[in-house]
Amino acid sequence: MMRGPLLLLLSGCVEPTVLTESEYRLLDELRWREPSPDVPPAVQEGNEVWNVPEAAELGRRLYFDRGLSSDGTLSCATCHDVATSGADPRGEPTSRGVDGAPSPRNAPTVFNAALRGQYSWLAGEPSLWVQSGRPLLGFHGMTTETVATHVCDAQDAGYAEVFGDCEGTPPAEVFANVTKAMAAYLQTLESRDSAFDRFMGQDRGSLDPSCLGEEATRGARLFVGVASCNECHNGSTLSDGRSYSIGAGLNGPPSAPDGGLQRFQTPTLRHISETAPYMHDGSLPGLWDVLVYYRDGGAAGSGRAPEIQPLRLDDADLLDLQAFLESLRGAPLPYCWVNDDAYCCTDAGVPRNPTPFGCSERLARPLPDCGGEP
Repeated sequence: MMRGPLLLLLSGCVEPTVLTESEYRLLDELRWREPSPDVPPAVQEGNEVWNVPEAAELGRRLYFDRGLSSDGTLSCATCHDVATSGADPRGEPTSRGVDGAPSPRNAPTVFNAALRGQYSWLAGEPSLWVQSGRPLLGFHGMTTETVATHVCDAQDAGYAEVFGDCEGTPPAEVFANVTKAMAAYLQTLESRDSAFDRFMGQDRGSLDPSCLGEEATRGARLFVGVASCNECHNGSTLSDGRSYSIGAGLNGPPSAPDGGLQRFQTPTLRHISETAPYMHDGSLPGLWDVLVYYRDGGAAGSGRAPEIQPLRLDDADLLDLQAFLESLRGAPLPYCWVNDDAYCCTDAGVPRNPTPFGCSERLARPLPDCGGEP
């Protein structure tokens, strides 16, 4: 296929006028935009502590608490590792619950969860804090009573500070408070400041593509051009939040969890290069496999969305698209905010924070007091 001229500067960078006005406008719709810190998103409706720092800190501790599983082996971070991609770091097609029970779904990233409209691959839950409790009652093997007992027996001062004393509180209310605190923590997990965001944050008239690279810049043009990926992957999360049947799983047996055919929500593309394997069932092992899948028009079979059609792209185009997708990786969050305290603090009780910026710099929160000498 023909590409527009891409002239190289002496420095090796792409000519700053590489984007047309139309391409710039379409790509600008994808860059990170800071949500309002004071206006609760619709997904936090009913969560009165959605932006309370003490609730977010409580939610962080609960997020890493393996005691919130019936056999003591799972925490939320087991399948959604926020220290890396926000998805399952084990690389299996689907996640596993207590006693190794398999899930029919691949675990998606939880980054930017508060910016979505609905949750689960089937897009059936509009509440972030309600969704936060579903895995506890499912693959974690817990009940509202066992969650309440665990939290109240721990006598966490943070829980009392946010919600009051556990004693005499109905288990269902304690359970709801736990999920609201987790949702307050998830509210803080923003994937932003990617190479793409830095590129698009420049003035239109003086774009310097050096922070994006030549291949990724070509890939960005393809993304909003010939490949038309932005028809479904749009907005700051690069997801339209709608559900489609894209052909994945069409050849599965009728007895499969998806019955061989189902519609699934468009996933976010932020941090996408780190969340392999892909698709709702983890059936595609790598990013290249996904690009080839879409280039070839998806799997053969009936029921596929009409939007899924073969694309006139060669392998060089796919490499450029892959480079662009890799540029969507956000800056790392503060080490102590995305790790269990067992890893945040050394054996001597000294805080670890190997990232270039401190927790207080990013989230206006000090390093946790590990109980030792600094």
